[in-house]
Amino acid sequence: MIRPAVGVAVLLGLLLIGCGKPPVGAPGTVGLGGETWTVLEGSEDGMRGRTGFDGADAMLFAFADGFDTRGIVWVMDGVAFPLDIAWFDQDGALVGTASMGLCRAAPCPTYAPDRPYRWALEAPVGAFDRLRPGDRLAVPDA
Repeated sequence: MIRPAVGVAVLLGLLLIGCGKPPVGAPGTVGLGGETWTVLEGSEDGMRGRTGFDGADAMLFAFADGFDTRGIVWVMDGVAFPLDIAWFDQDGALVGTASMGLCRAAPCPTYAPDRPYRWALEAPVGAFDRLRPGDRLAVPDA
């Protein structure tokens, strides 16, 4: 779930989410760790209000190539179940991961990697346990 860290700059970032090249259709597919994952197309509400992934493996958030994501943080308010998140750079290399626990009252913890990223992938807890050094995210038409 995305939470603005800096007013207007992050609002602009949220608008630019749609400017990236997300997977064709919803759900779509991506490659990760030698496997094909079915993904939902992420939006600014992410997994808020959802009860699950509706048969998909994860939710993919795509940012425009070159967009500075350092001001974007992720938060779990309004999400009914814990999630894991992985961030990937423009080449599909893993930037970082985090386990995001439930948040029942504000202020909720925020999550962000230490480096810029182009894609974020939210998935059920444990989904990224199989990732190995050198695994890459492959997004069609990116």
